[in-house]
This record gives sequence, C-alpha cells and structure tokens, in this order.
Amino acid sequence: MKYLNVFSFVIAVAALFIAYFRCTPLTMDWVSIVIGVLAIMVALLLGFNFISVIDFRQKIKEQQRANKADIEKLNSAVTLNFIQISDMFDNFSNYYIKKKPMGEYEDFYYLFYKLNAIVTISATNDEDLCFVKIDALIKDINSSKYAIPLKDKETLIQCVTRINNSNRFKNFPTLIDKIASLTTFES
Repeated sequence: MKYLNVFSFVIAVAALFIAYFRCTPLTMDWVSIVIGVLAIMVALLLGFNFISVIDFRQKIKEQQRANKADIEKLNSAVTLNFIQISDMFDNFSNYYIKKKPMGEYEDFYYLFYKLNAIVTISATNDEDLCFVKIDALIKDINSSKYAIPLKDKETLIQCVTRINNSNRFKNFPTLIDKIASLTTFES
C-alpha cells in the first residue's frame, strides 16, 4: 500500500511538471483535466492514508492501555489468591500448634505449613509481609523446642530454598540457620 501511494504521488508530480513546462500556450484540453483529477485523487488518497495511520496508532494505544489495566487486575487477583493460600497454610500450622502436647509429626507439619505460607507470600513480592512472617517463625523456633524426624529436615530445607528472591530478606540466613539447627530424631 505504501509503495502504491508513493508511486501515485510520483506520477502526479511528473504529470504536473509535464503540463507546466509545455511550450505551447495553455489551452483547455482533456489532458489538463485528467491531470487535475489525478492530482486531486492522489491528494485525497494520501490524506486518507495519513488519517488511517494516526487512527490506527490511537487504537493500538487504547488497546495497550486496556491490556495494561487487565493485567493489573489479574495481578491483584493473583496476589489476593496467594495471600489467601498463605492464610490457609497458617491455619493448618495453627491447627498443629493447638494440639498439646505435640507429637513427633506435629512439629514437622507446623513448621512445614509455616514455611509454605512464607513461600507463597514470597511469590507475591510482598517483601514486608514475607519479612514479618520469617521473623515470626524465627522467634517461634527460638522460643520452642521443636524435634522433627531426620528425614523430614531435608523437606524443610528444600521448602526454605523455594522462597523467591530470598536475598531481599536480611533475616533469611537466620531462618536457614534455625531450620538447620533443629533437633532431629530417627523415626
């Protein structure tokens, strides 16, 4: 389409120059009328082309804005779902902490669900909430004597390594130390 417009414009300009530099006196003839009509049609075609390009660019910008708004809505919905899942993991862990005295597997499940809540929140990139949850778990491990089966300690360490962008949290190395120093027993 672009080349057709350029070609039409070149022909119209060439026709104007041919008509302008004629040596005979100008008289009203059919060649002049055809050249004039062609020049008007080329001008209209170019004008329509420019308007179409401008309109197309505006439509693209509108679509991009609409897509951006949809993506933001989707991200907020996903973040909300992650927070709800994290709350669910917290509820699971709270179930195990309420069982007094806790048995050998309740300690593991309590820590496992707390760590999964942190992993889920880290996927939302909510650094403040993740930092608070890590800090709370560290304080909880410090204040309680947890004992877990040796085979499950690896599971907890693998769970800790799934925390997204763990280098953002200054308390992350402390969490790893606390998990690594948990009391274990053979099951």
